[in-house]
Amino acid sequence: MDEQELLFDAERRYRVVRIHRNPPGNRAHGVPGSTEPKPVSNGWSTDNPPPRRSFRTWGRRPPPRATMAGMSAPVAGSWGRIGKWLRSNASDLSLRPPAEASAVAAAQTAVGLPFPADLVESLLCHDGSPASVVPPRWTLVPLETAVGIWQRNTEHLAARQAVEIDDMSDEDDEDWTETEEGEEDRFWGWNPAWLPIALDGSGGHLVVELREGERRGVVGVLDPETGPRFEGYGTWPSTAALLEGTANALYGGDALWTVGIESWGVDWTR
Repeated sequence: MDEQELLFDAERRYRVVRIHRNPPGNRAHGVPGSTEPKPVSNGWSTDNPPPRRSFRTWGRRPPPRATMAGMSAPVAGSWGRIGKWLRSNASDLSLRPPAEASAVAAAQTAVGLPFPADLVESLLCHDGSPASVVPPRWTLVPLETAVGIWQRNTEHLAARQAVEIDDMSDEDDEDWTETEEGEEDRFWGWNPAWLPIALDGSGGHLVVELREGERRGVVGVLDPETGPRFEGYGTWPSTAALLEGTANALYGGDALWTVGIESWGVDWTR
């Protein structure tokens, strides 16, 4: 079962749990301590309706669909919300057309690692953004640009490693052989298993981790001054989460940001 099928299966099972949850004090069939099966209710009735919830929205959009903890809204849905907001508020900032499936396949071959399913889905929806869209000032780059940056950074890394390895006796330089296990990426500042997906105009990158493991698919920040990080401010657990967070913030679902429009794109201010 691939990642997309797992997502749909987990979401379906979550809905079933939500439908069959019990109100306080009611024991359902199969719960330890119950003596007989009892009818299950969702806890609400016409005499006791669920409370109304207020949402601060931009453009009178409905609130985002609730999702299971740790899961994100579907990529296509998030792109749809972003595109609709741009059409209503910044019509000159239209999104790029989808990437060709053959181009996505060729990019994975060039990089030598498969892309996470949500990244592939995102590229097949829109091949980047023409201007800054993702907070605080990230422009999603086209796939061709992403592979070009990847190739340049990888070649630069190889050249640097060759020099460092041949010049281990230089006491003025930090010795790469003393790097602790797990800190090699921070020392070198780049890994060929990272795919750049966005630029901030100041030398920073958003990169997707392509290696297998717990961090696969995480969107990290490659800062030219502080180095790479995949936890904390500015990082995202996945491409899907990045798009969902951006869509929510555009419609006022994130109180941290105030949204405006400038010639260079969406202006995110705190």
